[in-house]
Amino acid sequence: MSKVFSIPVKALLLIIMSGTFQAAYACDAKCEKKVAKKVASYEKAIVKIETKDCKDKSSLKTTEKFCSKALKSLDKRYDRYKDFVKQHNNIAPLRNRHDQLNEKLAGIREQIEIKEVTNTFDQALYNMAINCTTKGEQNYCLKRADVALSEYENFPSEIKDSKTVKNKMKEIKQLLAKNKELENEAKGDKKKFKASIAASELYTDLHRKTYKVIEMLRKGKNNTGDTSLSQLGNIQKLSNEIDEFKKNCEGSFKLSKSKVKEIKDECELMGNFDKYLTRYKTNTGKLYLDGFINSRSKTVSRLKGTGKIYSGLYSDFLNFENDKKQMIQETPFVDFPTKQFDDLHDAFEDALEVAFKKNDWDDFVDEEMHDGFEPSAEKGYAQRENLKLIKGGYAKKSDWGVYKNGLGIIINKYRSGYLLFKKSGESNYRMYPVTFHRDYEGATGYADASSLKINYQDMMPVED
Repeated sequence: MSKVFSIPVKALLLIIMSGTFQAAYACDAKCEKKVAKKVASYEKAIVKIETKDCKDKSSLKTTEKFCSKALKSLDKRYDRYKDFVKQHNNIAPLRNRHDQLNEKLAGIREQIEIKEVTNTFDQALYNMAINCTTKGEQNYCLKRADVALSEYENFPSEIKDSKTVKNKMKEIKQLLAKNKELENEAKGDKKKFKASIAASELYTDLHRKTYKVIEMLRKGKNNTGDTSLSQLGNIQKLSNEIDEFKKNCEGSFKLSKSKVKEIKDECELMGNFDKYLTRYKTNTGKLYLDGFINSRSKTVSRLKGTGKIYSGLYSDFLNFENDKKQMIQETPFVDFPTKQFDDLHDAFEDALEVAFKKNDWDDFVDEEMHDGFEPSAEKGYAQRENLKLIKGGYAKKSDWGVYKNGLGIIINKYRSGYLLFKKSGESNYRMYPVTFHRDYEGATGYADASSLKINYQDMMPVED
């Protein structure tokens, strides 16, 4: 590009004489267009370095690597510019940003150099930031400070004089001041602190003793309950602990500085004890009775459909009126569903009649069991339930199966069948599915009878 001197000769002489001469360039339209292109490219490169290459990365060394490479390229770009480009007004602010990036890179390199020397110092300072600002950790703070200051004394002078280390020494001074402040607070609040600890310990102890009651009240507050009445016994059992908890909600608990949210929540429950307990009892009573009716209804449906019933539930149905009276006594806090209970019992009686028609000994058994099984059949469950063995036999269309272990060695043989019992006080029989086992005795064959396993889930009522 041609250079055009636009300063009058007289003026030029005056500048030379004054000692302030500087080459000046006039830029025509074509020149301005070229400069604008250079400016745009230069700025684009700077923006990329500012927003990407020199941005903080996973580590200082990674940042330095990318930033250094990018700035090296940017420096070369700038050095290739002609003087008329470098002196253009639009380049000056960009050059300033360029210089700032180089300053940042120098700072990063300084940090890397310092970090290599001050690793232990930095770790001590990091721990100080935690300990010196936490009540109760003042001694730890001072120990960390001793480590940091000891490391500082061994730093080279150029490290000590660095801006980074000077700032960190200021931070240490501030942290030690904060530590002293907390130490003074701890001394002044020692009495309150002890009272807070005692209150927290008292709360923890009473919470541990009454947590079942607290959960009942919480369910009452949420208008729910349990399907069992078992938790209600804790009200009377823990009456002294409940009264003590209530009393401390207005006293010692207020001194606690920890577990404040939990204490506030549980004291609110205790403060509305009667209201929440009433809700809990009402909901629990309903759930308990509804659950009983639903469960027993399924049992009745099974008895009617298959002729089978769980032995224990069969006994319950036969003692239905006594159980009903007991439930009425247990749930005085709800309206007892008498009609539903009576309907349930009537349904059981109907299902029992249907079951009698399904269950007949001769329909299930065609061969009597070996006599050796009788002792096993009369012991255990039969003895506990006061059941008298009437007879036993093998199921129709069944045969002996052989059981072998993993090595193919015969252990025993087994066959399905039934046992017929009579329970004292009942007019009808109980027929239980059973599996008979005869142990293998080698060359002599199988034992006459070894053991049996009764299925109490599928007991079948049989009419006398």
